[in-house]
Amino acid sequence: PVTLVIILTGFLFNLIGFFISLIFIVLGSMLLFVFARNIKETFNLNLNQFFNKKINLKKITTNNYSILISRYILPYFFHNIYFGLENVKIKRFLIVITFAEIPMIYALNSVGMSLNMLVKNYKISFLDIIFDINFYVPFIIMIIIFVVINYLKKNFKIGL
Repeated sequence: PVTLVIILTGFLFNLIGFFISLIFIVLGSMLLFVFARNIKETFNLNLNQFFNKKINLKKITTNNYSILISRYILPYFFHNIYFGLENVKIKRFLIVITFAEIPMIYALNSVGMSLNMLVKNYKISFLDIIFDINFYVPFIIMIIIFVVINYLKKNFKIGL
């Protein structure tokens, strides 16, 4: 559902939709992160007790790259809850997810802007939209992100 909302904000608000989507996604992530952190402190949860002792979750989750890559692999809800339960500093978490979200939000927002242009100007053909730099560059960005994620899932057995 987040993808459709981002495309819709691009359609309705053009470039401002990018900033609206980014703000709301980061704000929602922060709220879930803080909620999970409060749950952890209230119930004194330790995620390592649920896994084999050979897996050091703290070492894996303290890496900025793991936060960034897992943002594309895990659903947002689970991603935010998981890192809220781990001992990740909120400032670092928010910075990393902001940088992780920028390419995808930009790409989806640009698709929405292109659809808006197509709807408003009936003289523009679908091929004009496809060959427009504002459409195919974000589309290429999305394809690259999906290819990298699928490669990581396949070769490193990451995912759900």
